Amino acid sequence: MLKLGLVENQFEFQISFEVKTKELNTPIRLETWSSAEDFLKHGKKANLDLLFVDIRLPQMDGIELIRIISEEIPDLKTAALTIADSEETIFAALRAGALGYLLKSELSDLNHIITTIMNGGAMITPTIALRMINSFRTPYEKSEFELTNREKQVLLEIASGLSIHEAGKRLGISDNTLNTHLKTIYRKLRVRNRVQLIERARKLGFIN
Repeated sequence: MLKLGLVENQFEFQISFEVKTKELNTPIRLETWSSAEDFLKHGKKANLDLLFVDIRLPQMDGIELIRIISEEIPDLKTAALTIADSEETIFAALRAGALGYLLKSELSDLNHIITTIMNGGAMITPTIALRMINSFRTPYEKSEFELTNREKQVLLEIASGLSIHEAGKRLGISDNTLNTHLKTIYRKLRVRNRVQLIERARKLGFIN
């Protein structure tokens, strides 16, 4: 029997995913957890074959969970689930160790997805694959994303792993001022979180 896991905070998707697994031609045992923290507390010893992880989880996100699993449970295969994400998030999930990056709306052939990953392959749903290809065809121009000197300083401090308070202290500015700069940087670089920010900044050459 194949042992699958799902980390997903949306109850409706948990139910629809369970229905899909019951339609497979292979006996399946499915366990679900509603957060990364829930899995790390209760699921690490579940002896799963494959774990599907929603990228947009509350608190700890799916990418961080996949990274931890890759380090602490290296034999457990993981696949990322999403509604839609940026190229930076896709690459971050794959670098973290995911063997699949799948749109929730493109799971009709779940049997093929599972078989491919369990046989040592990787699986990326067609829409995601096309976005990845297009990201190589249309590289970002740094000139499109100009930052002020102060914004570059803030970016470097945040990218080094400092907290808002630590970065503000290093630069001699208040937490509120640093947050304002950071929001402007997010807007200019067209990102929504730190993972995307660091990926975009590295791609543009702002950081090494």
